[in-house]
Amino acid sequence: MGRVTEFLCNKTGAIFTGIDINKNDLNIAKNIEHERLRFQFADMTKLPYNENFFDIALLLDSLNFVDDIDSTLDGISKVIKDDGLLCICWSQPPRLPMAVISHEYSEVGKWANMRNLPYKSFDRTKEHNIFWNKYQRILYEMKNEFKADGIEDFWKKNMESVQVCVGLSMTNVLPRWIYIIKIQA
Repeated sequence: MGRVTEFLCNKTGAIFTGIDINKNDLNIAKNIEHERLRFQFADMTKLPYNENFFDIALLLDSLNFVDDIDSTLDGISKVIKDDGLLCICWSQPPRLPMAVISHEYSEVGKWANMRNLPYKSFDRTKEHNIFWNKYQRILYEMKNEFKADGIEDFWKKNMESVQVCVGLSMTNVLPRWIYIIKIQA
């Protein structure tokens, strides 16, 4: 709902455009817009921007919602300027084979390698696993607050998702990487 984008904008002083396909989340994000921070309705699989438009594109766990990662990343890379950066936080989703234990064999790594794009990757699996366990504990501690606010169903849905991630992290089948990919013509 725009809070990470707002944080990055305020921290860096850069100009940010956040996109979302969820109109409800987008309407919430629009409340925090200012001269360096804008939010726009857009589908990342069909971006409404000219080629070479952005210096950097940042994807935070958004690729898990697309069917064709290769064509989505191809489209996103076109709107990034030559020598610009594509930064991706990626957790291998459960829908994919869990044997992927190395960054170069994930869908993002394979995409970059097939296009001969130089990149750096950082394994954040350990930190990610710690996060899910901490999130589960905090969510459990907040159950009564959710109930008091009348949104216990929201709490239950979140807890179910978190428990799946905690279970996967305990079996080391939820790898997480950060990729910084240099876009070249």
